[in-house]
Parts: sequence; C-alpha cells; structure tokens
Amino acid sequence: GLKGFVESVVNRTAANIQRIVQMGVRKVAVVALQPVGCLPTNTLRTSYTACDDASNRYVGFHNAALRAAVDAINARLGRPSQVAILDLYGAFLSALQ
Repeated sequence: GLKGFVESVVNRTAANIQRIVQMGVRKVAVVALQPVGCLPTNTLRTSYTACDDASNRYVGFHNAALRAAVDAINARLGRPSQVAILDLYGAFLSALQ
C-alpha cells in the first residue's frame, strides 16, 4: 500500500544520502514534504477552507521516517550537522495560519 511505498521512498533517499556523503560531500540538506493535503487540488472539495487530513497523515509518516533515517545517518557519522532536513511542513503551516 501507500505506507510501503513511502517506506521505499525514504529508504532510497537514505541510501542516496549515504552515497553523497561517501563521495565526500560535507553538508547535505534534504527537504521534508510540505502538507500536500493543503494544496489547492486537495482543498477544492471543501471550497478551499480545509486541508485533507488523510493526505497530511501520510506526509507526517514520510517526514517522521525521513527524520529517523537522517538521525541514524548522523549518528553513524558522528557529526550531527552533516545531514539536515529543511522542514517545509512547518513552514507551509505557519504561512497558512
């Protein structure tokens, strides 16, 4: 299902981050997903007044899995600032409120 797909995407992203770090890149930034349930295509059915919570739950699952993967990579590297996540979810929600 969709959760399996999300896990696959995060695992592939983590593997690619590892490859980038192994190539000698010292700082890597990855982007967390924005609240896709708040995009216009997902708010149309409520006349643009409410976000789609189901979509945002999957985004939350993705972002939490991505955070865990990045934390694990940073722990292995021993340099917490090596890989950072840009939090689009929080930024978008702040702008929407």
